[in-house]
Amino acid sequence: MTAQLRRFIATFGSNGFNPSVLLALIILTTLTPAAFSADPAAQPGVSATARETVQQMFHSDQSFRVAQAATVPISVVHAASFTAFEGAAALASNTFGTVFGQIGDPAVAQESGRLLPDVAINDWADDFVNGVAPTSLSGVRVLVNGRESFISFIGRAEDLGTTLDQINFVAPDDDALGPVSIEVFQGDQMVAASVVNRGPLSPGLFAFGVFEGVTLPAAVSALGEFIAPVGFFAGLDTRPARSGETILMFGTGFGATEPSIPAGQIVTQLSQIPTDEAMITIGGLPAIVQFAGLAPNLTGLHQFNLVVPQLPNGIHAVTIERAGIRSQAGTAIPVDNQ
Repeated sequence: MTAQLRRFIATFGSNGFNPSVLLALIILTTLTPAAFSADPAAQPGVSATARETVQQMFHSDQSFRVAQAATVPISVVHAASFTAFEGAAALASNTFGTVFGQIGDPAVAQESGRLLPDVAINDWADDFVNGVAPTSLSGVRVLVNGRESFISFIGRAEDLGTTLDQINFVAPDDDALGPVSIEVFQGDQMVAASVVNRGPLSPGLFAFGVFEGVTLPAAVSALGEFIAPVGFFAGLDTRPARSGETILMFGTGFGATEPSIPAGQIVTQLSQIPTDEAMITIGGLPAIVQFAGLAPNLTGLHQFNLVVPQLPNGIHAVTIERAGIRSQAGTAIPVDNQ
């Protein structure tokens, strides 16, 4: 896994970056067509994705503002859907989560209430060892039920241009069910703690942003075009989906795959959700699932290759369901068959 790819999946949710910083990240980060498919012989059915796909899917200003408004003084949310880990939407192994810490007025220099008072932006781009993600960045750690998680990104509010300090992590493997502790450490000092519900599944789709009141899930065509209204991303190829074509979507928290891959480990072999367990609908119609599983050469990211059903032009709701638990409501993609 290259440093560029690790940086892609490190910085999602950190929407406090100012536009110039975001632009620099996009320019510096390139994703080759083989990034999600690795060795085609070893990854049958896993299509290539577009350059910059993951960078875009992990930045949704609208979702971030919702999460920010709900964060007092610390919250732990699903990194893709920004929903709380409650009820059936529990924190599962190998799922990306985000810790937001409320710090109040960033102009006031004070230790009280600070989540990360002494660290600058950092990500795991250069910190993988033997294909395993780091459990600490700049001395910052997150323990889930007493177990070390894998830290992908940390940043202070001042550096992010927001009122929130932020940590992104991948939950460790654990068979525990029910309430578990989330403990944030800086060095040996615990700086924050919370409790979330833990379970086998916490499905959520990453998103490009909001369009006409619906959330656009991160999706690309087999040729690498972004599935979104034309012009949604300035300077990038975006278009609606077409009935009958294969598109790719991305999420986290969709549960175990076969064979199992340890949390925090880079995926180097085909690791799938049985296709009869991944139920995908678009516009209420079932989509043919060509592949469902962990995205190759990454960690904690699920990928779905699916065929768009025959649909009329318009905006159509998207759901991905496993074991009766669905991805977040309100996601939809545009379809235009012309």
